[in-house]
Amino acid sequence: IICLVDCVQLSVSTGSDWRWLYPDCLSCSVCAAPFAFPDTSIVYAVEVLTDIGCIIQDSVAVQVLYPADLDAGADRDLCLGDTLSLAGVGSGVLNWSPAGSLDAASIASPVAQPLVSTTYTLSSENDQCILTDSVFVRVIEQTEIEGLDWMACGGDTLELEVEGEADTWLWSPA
Repeated sequence: IICLVDCVQLSVSTGSDWRWLYPDCLSCSVCAAPFAFPDTSIVYAVEVLTDIGCIIQDSVAVQVLYPADLDAGADRDLCLGDTLSLAGVGSGVLNWSPAGSLDAASIASPVAQPLVSTTYTLSSENDQCILTDSVFVRVIEQTEIEGLDWMACGGDTLELEVEGEADTWLWSPA
């Protein structure tokens, strides 16, 4: 497994007269240890002449990971004191940092309870490929909402107004 734009050295440990059958993105098509730099996952096959004159064939798969193969999720807002689950997606060995306000740092979707706005970075390690992505969690302190007192006579209608920062309002009694 490699990241896009990385390379890996392939190796044949026996025989002679090596011939790689799919030489695209190889540094050499007739050597025992070419470097492969594919831009997509591929299976390389090689033919080898053994010491007793037989031709044998073997293959090796090279998986290419792209930056989009790891996703830390969309930026989120959180009220101070609340928790939320981060929504990471990826494979390999996962790690979130900073880990201090998380219930677990090595899972895809840990529960976060930051006290201040925080950028969490998710990293994924797959063999030779390390990918990273980040998500910003904005911590919103409790909002003060103020409304004016009104008096009305029966049958009158009022337009109620409030001041404060909120995404939604819930009136009670409805």
